[in-house]
Amino acid sequence: MADTRSLTIEPGWQKSQRVIRNVVDPATLSDRFQNIKDRAAANAEGQAQLSAAAIQRRLQAQAEKAASEEATRQKLLQKTQQKVQKKLNKRQLKYQQNLQSQLEAIGGSMTRSGDPQLIKKAYSGASVGTKQYQKAISWANRQVYRPSQDWTYLCQSFARQAVGASAFGTTALNAWRSTPRQHQHFTYPPPPGSIAYYSNASGTGAGHAVFVGDNGYVYSNDIKRTGKIDIVKWNVFQSKWGMKYLGWIDRTPSGPLPIQGSNTYNSGGGTSAGGNKSKSKPKKEKPTYSSGKPVLR
Repeated sequence: MADTRSLTIEPGWQKSQRVIRNVVDPATLSDRFQNIKDRAAANAEGQAQLSAAAIQRRLQAQAEKAASEEATRQKLLQKTQQKVQKKLNKRQLKYQQNLQSQLEAIGGSMTRSGDPQLIKKAYSGASVGTKQYQKAISWANRQVYRPSQDWTYLCQSFARQAVGASAFGTTALNAWRSTPRQHQHFTYPPPPGSIAYYSNASGTGAGHAVFVGDNGYVYSNDIKRTGKIDIVKWNVFQSKWGMKYLGWIDRTPSGPLPIQGSNTYNSGGGTSAGGNKSKSKPKKEKPTYSSGKPVLR
């Protein structure tokens, strides 16, 4: 039989006291409390991080939404501007087409640099006109606003092309001198449909030729814009280039010119369109020379 005297049995009340001491022990309670605090702090930090991330995501979503709305607004604005511009372009085109048709009705043509008033003066419609004259005026007006080439120094070429004549005369002065006497006239202003000629005081050089429109207006190259055709008064070349008026012709080697109302252009004397001589001569003014006078052909 075993010896039970060495066994120590802990009474229940002692065990209870030991458990109570472990529970209420200050060191144990402090450790537990610190553990609880650490876990609470960790949880709070985690919650804060989660909240910051959520706020960041929310702000980013709001920024993306604002950017999307701004892009949509810009597209709508651009689309509206395009619609408005399209309407304005249509109206402008319609206006230009209407103006173009009106100008073409009087033999004209129109671009940004054009002056419709000069066209109306150069072709007022006062002359009865012939188809040949109307065709010449229409062609000359197109050269003013939509030139087919550079007309620098090509006055004779322009003037004879306006009336549909083949080339004649190596220069404007040569063309005037080579025209038979019966087809040269000295009245002024030159009549519509004719070709008028000018030269310097000494009668040398290339001279100058112009195609004549209505109301004393002529079509000339280089007078305002180098290489371009412009509409000016018939007597502007005296003050601009120091060139005197020689007269006008009613015929080229290709045939007669479409002279309009020639019987009303005899105020200056000389000869009429028919070639009858008059005792009086056009008034001659002392030429004034300007520097940089172009050489015209």
